[in-house]
Amino acid sequence: MGTTSKKAFRSAELELSDELAREIAEQVVMLGAMSEVQAMVMVGDTLLKRVFANDEKRFRSQSPYKGASLNKLAHQHGMADAKWSRQKLDCAVEIYLMSKAHRGLGSWMHLLVSHFATVIGLAKEKQKELLDQAQRERWTVARLREAAGKQRPAPAPAPVTKKARFLRELRSTLEILDQWCSFADGLATHAIEAGIPADDTAELGLAMMDVHGILRSWQEKLGVQLEEPRPVDEIAKTVLGLGKGKRARPRGGKKKGKTG
Repeated sequence: MGTTSKKAFRSAELELSDELAREIAEQVVMLGAMSEVQAMVMVGDTLLKRVFANDEKRFRSQSPYKGASLNKLAHQHGMADAKWSRQKLDCAVEIYLMSKAHRGLGSWMHLLVSHFATVIGLAKEKQKELLDQAQRERWTVARLREAAGKQRPAPAPAPVTKKARFLRELRSTLEILDQWCSFADGLATHAIEAGIPADDTAELGLAMMDVHGILRSWQEKLGVQLEEPRPVDEIAKTVLGLGKGKRARPRGGKKKGKTG
């Protein structure tokens, strides 16, 4: 690596200076008179060379330098008025690289910046195929986005954590308990129809309500937003205690202290 390239490489490691940021921003704003596609290509070329030492790998890296530099540029005087956001600056470099790969974007003179942005990330051959068809058939951006989406691999499913798996099983268990505790058509009704005494059915119902409350408290401890439960008194009235005066213990994650 020559001395000049080594210096450029090292400069890309350093934080973008305020003076250089102002200088580049002024140059970017002055390009506003060009067509939008031409301006994006020119800005992308400028950024890649002056901010990222003409190194595509450095531009695509996840280093803090990239985000900090583009944010600093986006906040320079005149950039917001010219509608140059941090995201648009990033897109400009991508479109410049696309233009470089295809030896210019002049073959697709009817397409807009938003068309080109839609195919960022696809293989060069697939980009050309889609852009050619979009040019030929005058596709809208939405139509091109739909076609490009079919060419992208489906994202890998997020790994299921132990906590997520437990919460899923807990939710399923509570749904079963809700159904069992439904004395209109739940387990108690079936038990009575099978010949189980109503008092025994009430014992079962109150026990299930206690379990239900414990499981709900677990959800709450794990950060699940819970709906307001039905008041215990209201539920207890539906339990077929038939005058025995059985009462359910309070449900939920917080125990009430003794009074008096």
